[in-house]
Amino acid sequence: MEAWKNESTNWTTMYEMSYLAYLVYDYMKYWKFDKLSLLNEFFTNEADNKNLDVYDKQLLTDLKNKYPQGEILRYFTNSVDFQCVIGKNSHKKRYTIVVRGSESSKDWLYNMFVWKTDITRLFEDTESNKKKYSAIRVHSGFYKMITTDNIHTQIINFMKDQIKENPDWEIYFSGHSMGSVTSTLLSYLMAKTLSETKISVVALASPRVGNLAFKNDFESVPNLRLYRICYKRDIVTSFPSFYYYHVGCNLLYMNNKWNDYGRTNQISYYLYNRWNPMDHLCQSYIDALKEKVDELNKADENSNKKAETSVIDDIHEEQADFL
Repeated sequence: MEAWKNESTNWTTMYEMSYLAYLVYDYMKYWKFDKLSLLNEFFTNEADNKNLDVYDKQLLTDLKNKYPQGEILRYFTNSVDFQCVIGKNSHKKRYTIVVRGSESSKDWLYNMFVWKTDITRLFEDTESNKKKYSAIRVHSGFYKMITTDNIHTQIINFMKDQIKENPDWEIYFSGHSMGSVTSTLLSYLMAKTLSETKISVVALASPRVGNLAFKNDFESVPNLRLYRICYKRDIVTSFPSFYYYHVGCNLLYMNNKWNDYGRTNQISYYLYNRWNPMDHLCQSYIDALKEKVDELNKADENSNKKAETSVIDDIHEEQADFL
């Protein structure tokens, strides 16, 4: 899977995953449908639609137009307010797990639990596992979010059943803020269990998750890749700081352009250069990614026009030679 893991960035997918991360904030409150084909009826008949702004409706409409057969399979939550939605896309042959970011007071409380915890109890109690995972430590608050009420086991078992039905499908995670770090932890555990399934994570505005041992083990999992998307000087990407490490491929929007830094540590994510809370808005991430997609689409159109012109010129030259 090495070639898959090192594929060039699919910016369209990054954009699609970003607006799912945005829409999930409102899903639990206002959505009353499980199939995108029912979206028109939802817009027409649901009284709660007054709570969706123009931006929400536009993103939903774009989603329906691209994937009319999209389907919402399951909603998961637990007693500490972790929430995620699992959907399927038959056209793309993928399942998408979208995890909601920080919103409630409980969410922000667990964000503050910056001390680390070990993860050995999440794996089978063997000597080899104890040795392999003994040095790994992760943020205790994020750990608690995904393990309370065994929600991680419920989600992984649900996806096991789904993959049995479609073993060649991929799984995508998406989340913003706390949704990104809980996606990181869940995807890590899921990839260990579903070792033949390709799992990708689109993590917007992600804090750090664990120590260096966690980073190294996360990035060594062959069927797991993560795109860590950062917008300008987003302050959340600088936390927590001491002895925590970012994971995955870093895509940074800075100075009105996107930079793909891969899995290197070229860019510093500390408070002295990531200090702006206003750069944390999910909508800013979406708009910047859309800008990139529009730029690429325009370049493709220009390239196609040049190719068509070249073909026409060749035809004219052949006709001239013939005459």
